[in-house]
Amino acid sequence: MRLSSRVLQLLVPALLGCSHPGVVAPSPHAVSMSPKDAEEARAKLVSQEPASFKMLHQVVATYRGKSYLMTGYVLGRKDGAFRVSATAALGLKLFDVARVGGRWESRVYLKQVAEQLDPADLGRAVERIYFLPATGPLKADSGSWVSSSTVAGEEDVDTVEDWRDDETLALRRKRYFKDGKQVLQVDFDKLDLVQGAWLADMVHLTDSRGFSLELRVTGYEPGFPVPDDALRVQSP
Repeated sequence: MRLSSRVLQLLVPALLGCSHPGVVAPSPHAVSMSPKDAEEARAKLVSQEPASFKMLHQVVATYRGKSYLMTGYVLGRKDGAFRVSATAALGLKLFDVARVGGRWESRVYLKQVAEQLDPADLGRAVERIYFLPATGPLKADSGSWVSSSTVAGEEDVDTVEDWRDDETLALRRKRYFKDGKQVLQVDFDKLDLVQGAWLADMVHLTDSRGFSLELRVTGYEPGFPVPDDALRVQSP
């Protein structure tokens, strides 16, 4: 995905300029409901999440000081299986990455992509944005409801922490830790209620390894059918 410097100069600043209005810090006020009510509200939100969905994004990925503009879609299921497909701004297909049955599958279509940007990093980033919830008990912290869980089978993270809105229990922030040190943060902005579930129009991920993503959601189809064969990445 070696876009010309002129294309990047024109397209990346434009997308960045409209895609991330700024991280919303947790408010300092006291929470407005009891822990029991908060747990019930979270359980209701989780129960209303679609069993499967399709989501379209405009994406700016920044990796090792370079930015890459792309569009992509995610096919996802509530069981955590998903597939990410990315296309360059000029229409060239870049890669597919999928997580099916607990295993990773991937295919890179352009040699330049493998040389400059690791699709596996994008696949893991999408998983950590949408598919690894913190399921521990909710606790009031800085005007938000916070829960945490351990993350198994990952070398660079061992704990995930969710920050939820005081009143709506919508997810506003995720933080990932390794040995007690924060290594990754995801912020969710411009939330809309779609068929009973909160959807963030803007997502910003920052990884301590020097990797970041700006996602702008341009399409969302809850209930979109996602059978196993739609997730499989075909070998070249």
